[in-house]
Amino acid sequence: MLLTGESLSAQQAHDRGLVSHIAPPQDGLDEFTSGVAEQVARAATTTLVVGKRAFYRHREMRTGDAYGFAAGVMAGNFGMRDSKEGIAAFFEKRAPRWE
Repeated sequence: MLLTGESLSAQQAHDRGLVSHIAPPQDGLDEFTSGVAEQVARAATTTLVVGKRAFYRHREMRTGDAYGFAAGVMAGNFGMRDSKEGIAAFFEKRAPRWE
């Protein structure tokens, strides 16, 4: 798109994996975005912070280095209290209680 100036419809962008969801232009967008915001607000803050920092740090790395870095971050996440709580809540079929 950058080099050709080609325009894509929302469906074409979705089909190519450039967007994850299409909302109707007249209705549904506010509901969808509010739902995403609520989902993010329910997530463990520490996990989001670690993930976002890792994303921005690893995107400048070469592929092999980025995979190694991301694997280390994910392994480190398993030791965090909120990660353990999330896993326990999943298996116990209950809402997590984040710190």
